[in-house]
Amino acid sequence: MAGPHSFDETVERTVPTSIVGHGPDGAVVEFQFVRTTLLVVVKPRCDGCREFLYGAPAEFAGLEVVLISAVADCDGEWLNTRPVLVAPAWIESQRLMAAPSYALINGATGRLIAEGVVFSASQVRAEIDARLI
Repeated sequence: MAGPHSFDETVERTVPTSIVGHGPDGAVVEFQFVRTTLLVVVKPRCDGCREFLYGAPAEFAGLEVVLISAVADCDGEWLNTRPVLVAPAWIESQRLMAAPSYALINGATGRLIAEGVVFSASQVRAEIDARLI
């Protein structure tokens, strides 16, 4: 593949069937993996995260995309973005990479099947295409 890409091989592993965290208003939120889901790990003031925060990239039409963070947005940057689930314990327990990164979860099997660093939406799509079922 031409252009930037993630270099480490994914360590496929079982993940919990849900994520419990909190939303922007502080309310507890639970997300259940029902189908194949792209988790995008974001953080405040992250230029590499913007493409996912401010829109649903066309490359992922038809795919569940969930934004997740280990830290809350204290400056209000995320008030006008797609919702971000803040779940630091879940991110740490699943050994996810620091932001900006992604993890592809197969909801039917409860397995993490691809992961890597985010350079762009098109790069992530190219990396996960072969894993989509």
